[in-house]
Amino acid sequence: MKEPIDANRRQMMGTLLAGSLLGLNGVAAAGEAGRLSDADYHKLAAAPKSPADHRALAKHYRAVAAEHEAEAKNLDTLAATYAKGLPGVTEGHAHELARTMKHSAEHSRDFAEALRDVADVHDGIAEGPVK
Repeated sequence: MKEPIDANRRQMMGTLLAGSLLGLNGVAAAGEAGRLSDADYHKLAAAPKSPADHRALAKHYRAVAAEHEAEAKNLDTLAATYAKGLPGVTEGHAHELARTMKHSAEHSRDFAEALRDVADVHDGIAEGPVK
């Protein structure tokens, strides 16, 4: 049976995840090549009209995928740190943190893969109909 997460543990996990997501925002703020602003992305994604629009969306999705790959690496690093133990944290809790960070890293990689698939579809649309 899965052990419920107590309030202190939930707060610590939330703080650690928020910190790792701040690292992701730093990557996005650094202006990943091809990443559109939120406003431009929403406008373009709602109604792409030309092959150039589809190529721009593909480039955007690949840039966001790269951000999620980088975040997965950050989460893996944290998982390795937690696996060694944390001061003031029981061995079981440190192990649980390591496990959940690895799990989160897997989701980041899966999302990156899905974004690359979306980018491939946009590239295909930009190339025109299959003959």
